[in-house]
Amino acid sequence: MLVFNTLSQKFSIISGVYAPAQPSHKDAFWSHLRNLHNVIDNPWCLIGDFNELECPSDKQGSAVSSRFSRLPSFLNFCQAVSLPVQGRNFT
Repeated sequence: MLVFNTLSQKFSIISGVYAPAQPSHKDAFWSHLRNLHNVIDNPWCLIGDFNELECPSDKQGSAVSSRFSRLPSFLNFCQAVSLPVQGRNFT
């Protein structure tokens, strides 16, 4: 969605994300987001379910292994930030 900020007189893009849960589809998804980032020249807000962990504390229960590397790597690549969760951490 393209939105216009009347105060700053600038456009931004808001994208809803529902990332694949299947491990075999994840690399293609993250590669696609990186490619999009390279062609989008406006501020870009991604919201939704990335089906990834940002840090080990996001996981309760079983071992995590390397499941928390894709999202932080993407955030670093884009020089982006993850906003903190408000309310319940786990649904």
